[in-house]
Amino acid sequence: MKKWIILLIFDIASTFGSRIFSFASAFYILQHTDTTFKYSIYLFLIVLVTIISAPMMGVITDSLNNKKLVLFSQLSSIIVLLFFSLLYVEIGLNMIIVTGIILTLVDSIVGLVVQSNLRTIAAEQLERVISLRQTIVSSTTFLAPVIGGFLVAFVSIETLALLTLFTEVIALILLQTLPLKKFIELQTEENFFKKFKDGFVYIKSKRIILTFIASALFVNFFMNSLVVGVPILSIQTLNLKSFQFGLIEASITVSMLLASLYFSIFPIKKKIKSTFKLSVLIQFLIVLALGIFLLFDNTETGSFIFLMLVYLLLGFALTLNNIPYSIYLQTHVDDEYKGRVFSLNQSLVQAIMPLSMLFYGLLLNDNQAFIYILTSFGVLLVLIMFSIMSSRQQSSIKYEMKDNDF
Repeated sequence: MKKWIILLIFDIASTFGSRIFSFASAFYILQHTDTTFKYSIYLFLIVLVTIISAPMMGVITDSLNNKKLVLFSQLSSIIVLLFFSLLYVEIGLNMIIVTGIILTLVDSIVGLVVQSNLRTIAAEQLERVISLRQTIVSSTTFLAPVIGGFLVAFVSIETLALLTLFTEVIALILLQTLPLKKFIELQTEENFFKKFKDGFVYIKSKRIILTFIASALFVNFFMNSLVVGVPILSIQTLNLKSFQFGLIEASITVSMLLASLYFSIFPIKKKIKSTFKLSVLIQFLIVLALGIFLLFDNTETGSFIFLMLVYLLLGFALTLNNIPYSIYLQTHVDDEYKGRVFSLNQSLVQAIMPLSMLFYGLLLNDNQAFIYILTSFGVLLVLIMFSIMSSRQQSSIKYEMKDNDF
């Protein structure tokens, strides 16, 4: 069986198992506490652990035998899930928090290892594999809460832990069949921090990569205005019904799924930079249109249809953004630095998300139309700066890919 097919089977098994257990954990915390405090602590610790650990994980991924690293990581997952199924009744909700933190660390390590080795695993199918993996992520985002909601009604969380343990065993077996890097290097404290620093120096020296990462992060920051704002608009401002809001929320996942399927059949192989710019342009138009829409009085039906269209276009634009971005990093980051580059990118994304949500959560209480119009020009500024900077850098940097790929 082809290695990239094994990778996709691994993605399905590991992603479904972890997402369903994550949903069940959140459900049990909310169900068995009188306040949202413990749930907030749970989410805060998960995000905090990810932000703090990701850069260190990148150094570890780039330095150690990746096959042994995922073996140790997956075994840690299996052991903690086994303990969870045996000790949950005695320890209770605190066990969910501890297990969630450990599983998050393991998922970060395994995810970085796969990202670092993706080009080797996928070979000439790289573009198609990236699109198919995006399809799997979109599908699980949509289906995991549905399946998880069904399962928690009939089985205990201890049983779900055992089911997740089973998927982790499958994931471990599949990962061991993949060609993973075999770097073996004795890590002194001095060497560890030197490699950590070298990762930053490498990104700084690769200006076009730095431009891609910075542009994607700024666009992410601005587009979180929709993640925060659309629920507020739907429920508080436009007074839409709950089933209408549910359809709006589902539409973005359906759109991302369909777009990912399309790009898996017709992969993006050329004009990567232009495709990225097109996705940012679409996102600018979406936010601008929403701001203009809010300047006028609208009917309930008209508002519902418009927000559905906003989320459908957003799902397509995000997919159009993520795929060329991933392809570019996979093809232009040197293999020995991939762990550190991807981990730094992951840390920045995780850090910027709560910041942007807090920022827009405070701003969107008033003058929503003005805020969205202003935000749209922020997205447009990112597009202009990316176009100018990447054009300048393209002439001075020797690309690994042909000029007509851009």
